[in-house]
Amino acid sequence: MNEHPEDLDALRREIDEVDDRLHQCLMRRAELVHRIALTKKQRASADGNDTVYLRPGREASVLRRRLDRHDGELPRAVIARIWREMIGAFGQLQHPLQVLVHAPSKSVGYWDLARNHFGSVVSMSMHISAQRVLTEMASTKSAIGILTEPEEDEPRPWWPHFVLGGDAGVQVIARLPFFASATGKFEDVSALVVAPFAAEPSGDDISLIVVETSELSRAWLSDLLVQVGIDGRIISRQSGEDVTKRLHLVQIQGFVASTDPRMAALQQRSDGAVHRVQLLGAYATPLGQLD
Repeated sequence: MNEHPEDLDALRREIDEVDDRLHQCLMRRAELVHRIALTKKQRASADGNDTVYLRPGREASVLRRRLDRHDGELPRAVIARIWREMIGAFGQLQHPLQVLVHAPSKSVGYWDLARNHFGSVVSMSMHISAQRVLTEMASTKSAIGILTEPEEDEPRPWWPHFVLGGDAGVQVIARLPFFASATGKFEDVSALVVAPFAAEPSGDDISLIVVETSELSRAWLSDLLVQVGIDGRIISRQSGEDVTKRLHLVQIQGFVASTDPRMAALQQRSDGAVHRVQLLGAYATPLGQLD
């Protein structure tokens, strides 16, 4: 025990100095974000391509790096919350984002998931229907959707629409919650983020594909996945437009690109039983509960 207590006024002055440096760093970061946004616009104008401002893969990598180097008494959950708030705010400086939240029965849990991840300044709206979210996304270029995570035997799941109805260019890009706090959970819910652009790898990812087959067993498809080198599991099944066909939602360890040769191999080795394989997207593996 320190026999000579430190000067409280001196310690508080030092905290003020730290706060000033933190604030200066935040202003500097905002300046750099502004320059990045200008560069992106210039490149997009020169290339004739749309600019993607949301980078969930990079965001996950940044947050993992912060947590890996963190030390001291400040809880890791607080570091994650601070950086998620900054990422959301600085993202808004680059390009305003609209988040469309699918919340069955107006569940506040899904709203909280979205707000906790994207921050306090992003524009959000709540929708009871998943189809309404997808329709709004089609008419709003800067919108992304938060859809309930698929489960087995759902009466009206949203994910078959990506195969049967088609939402060109829309993919799963993230899963919520990316991190959780031991004291911050209200409802035990999870969701997937969908956007009109492809997911990118973060270094530790999970991918989703949809496999359309004839009326075949789960065990048969699971064995076929192993044969082509896919470490995956079937998380949901639904009937296709043709009642003799089934749609299987498969979760795969690792990042899968649309050009992955294993996708074609599934059809080639199935003797005609696999009619179609479609990539649904990917997301960074969640951090789980933080101390």
